[in-house]
Amino acid sequence: MSSKVTTHTLLKTYLEETILQPATIKHITSVTQLFEKEIGCFPIHEITRSHVIQWRKQVLSRASIRSWNNYLLHMRILCNFGMRIGIIDANPFRLVPASRVIQHRKKTVSPDLLQNAIKILEANDERIKPGWFWSIAIRTMYY
Repeated sequence: MSSKVTTHTLLKTYLEETILQPATIKHITSVTQLFEKEIGCFPIHEITRSHVIQWRKQVLSRASIRSWNNYLLHMRILCNFGMRIGIIDANPFRLVPASRVIQHRKKTVSPDLLQNAIKILEANDERIKPGWFWSIAIRTMYY
């Protein structure tokens, strides 16, 4: 293990030895640069779990959970590569779990539900007035 290996030098080695798409190269490079800018550039074996958590707080203060998970994935890949070739002993990014992404409910309505709503509105129910108007409004928005 070399004490002078930084995320930048590890990235350089990774890019030399791995065949990647240009977009992937650009993204992993920008993630690495972002990490160095926000946490600092020091030997990679000195990066601890607390550094990663500190970085997570900074990222989540300005970006989405999906972005953080993507950054974490790329840094894990980079450090796993470093472990595989013997440059580092441990991957501090593996110690911090990915954040849970909140799933939002679908914003679509099934055709059967729409047909049932139109039937109810056209039944001239006294509770829903004017039914003809809402029936036309639903048909206008849906069809």
